[in-house]
Amino acid sequence: MSVFGMVANGVGGIVVYVVVIVLSVTLSGTAAQSSGLLVSTIVGFITVAGAAVAYYGLPAIPSRPASQLEGWSRPLIEFFMPFKDLLTRKNMAAILVSYTIYTDSTFAVSSVISQLFIAEVRPSTLEFSLYSLAQSLFLMGCTLAFLWIRPYFRMGLEMWLLIGYALILVIPVWACIGFSSANFGFKNRWEFYVQLFIFQTSGSLVNASFRVLFSEMIPVGSEIRWFGMQLVLSCATVWVNYVASGPLQNVTHQLRFPLVISLIFLVFALSVESCRVTLPTFQADLRKWHDLDHGTATSGRRDEEIDKIPGRHDHAMTEKSLQQL
Repeated sequence: MSVFGMVANGVGGIVVYVVVIVLSVTLSGTAAQSSGLLVSTIVGFITVAGAAVAYYGLPAIPSRPASQLEGWSRPLIEFFMPFKDLLTRKNMAAILVSYTIYTDSTFAVSSVISQLFIAEVRPSTLEFSLYSLAQSLFLMGCTLAFLWIRPYFRMGLEMWLLIGYALILVIPVWACIGFSSANFGFKNRWEFYVQLFIFQTSGSLVNASFRVLFSEMIPVGSEIRWFGMQLVLSCATVWVNYVASGPLQNVTHQLRFPLVISLIFLVFALSVESCRVTLPTFQADLRKWHDLDHGTATSGRRDEEIDKIPGRHDHAMTEKSLQQL
């Protein structure tokens, strides 16, 4: 289901860009530039219709008793409790930090690459819309490809996550080649489309794997709290890279310099995840909290299954996790 959610995301993006392209081709210049309200209205109706159908396919998750959610201070307690838990749940904190850094950094990389595309290629409105459409097409294609090829490789989701973190490093390194006088390094039209493929391949591996791995760590009944926290963290920190990059661009008048900062952040994310997967401290922490959350600390048979979780998901267990989520 994690993969299918990303595919639906790609389909939604395709619908938006198809509407934009149709309007840009059929409307006159001034009308096409001011057609945002029309695009929002059309896409809005499609979104509502699709959400109404998808609502009936949402899984039912255990909810907490209403008596535990009463009182004016309860929303504040619910908001801060995960932050307190992160101080003791080392494994969960590590995967959350690495993924948040990855997400924020990829936003910044995508923004800078789009600026370079406009500066180097100077595309028309139609071509830029097609470029954006290609991004959604690659997202959907790469996600479906991951779903198809994954069973043929006996690798755990942790390894796929690491591959995704490593793959995204190619883009900022590639862009930094453009500092030289060589006619390479995002100076040609084809390079931007190749990087779209790399970017979406990395995103497909990372997002699909993270959602399953992170879900396995969440205590039953706290799903909304923890996934909400991930969104809060991402929204609260996404500005950091932009704030660091803005002054650098103003001083140097060079669009590529912020990618150096993004590269540093992305290397740090890869390092954190590598430590989480390999260091015994994080693996012992994962086993401990899995026992406490599921009440299996006294079951020897269950302990053997839990030993497979930290960094050593076998094929069967990964398949079961993906089907459940």
